Amino acid sequence: TMRQVVVSLEKDPLLNTDPHTALHNAFITTNTALLVTQIHYMTSGTTCVVVYVKGKTLMVANAGDSRAVMAHQQGDQLLARDMSRDHKPDDPDEMARIVKWGGFVMPAPEEGLSARVYLDPGFTMIGLAMARSIGDHAVKAVGVIPDPEVKDFELQDNDQFMIMASDGVWEFISSQEAVDIVQSHLPDGCAEACQELIETAALRWQEEEGDYR
Repeated sequence: TMRQVVVSLEKDPLLNTDPHTALHNAFITTNTALLVTQIHYMTSGTTCVVVYVKGKTLMVANAGDSRAVMAHQQGDQLLARDMSRDHKPDDPDEMARIVKWGGFVMPAPEEGLSARVYLDPGFTMIGLAMARSIGDHAVKAVGVIPDPEVKDFELQDNDQFMIMASDGVWEFISSQEAVDIVQSHLPDGCAEACQELIETAALRWQEEEGDYR
């Protein structure tokens, strides 16, 4: 997906004149391209967040619960600003589409856990924890769409850095905590800051669920 989204975006003739449509097309094309690969596209998939930078405009395209977060300097504080919306199955807009298309949403069994999309009312088939994704073709017919939500942001002088990460980070770490972790380790370099964020996320998964995905 990482490779194909970039290729599709670069080849799209609309990229210069209508980048929003080009970003949307890149997600759809990538989702379709899986059908001619050896990947088990029916029962595997991925969320995806892409940021296309043109001048000072950041166009953020997101499908699923990956997230882009900007670290913005405000006075002596570095504040997290979400640049995308998590597409969870129990989000009202997302759930309305899934139910309308014939899917079933099981509410989160307890706080901190995810709602899930199922093909049957008994909640036995699939159990996907996001409302949009690339791949996962087994639940495409019940409203788990690959279409991204695209938003524009203007880069500001006080913006310091941006984090783009999957649910593996955001499940148990807030946007603000992630910014704080990266900020405290940036003097050692971006790679070190990223590694610290990953290791913190892995530890949280182990603490909360016993295993890390």
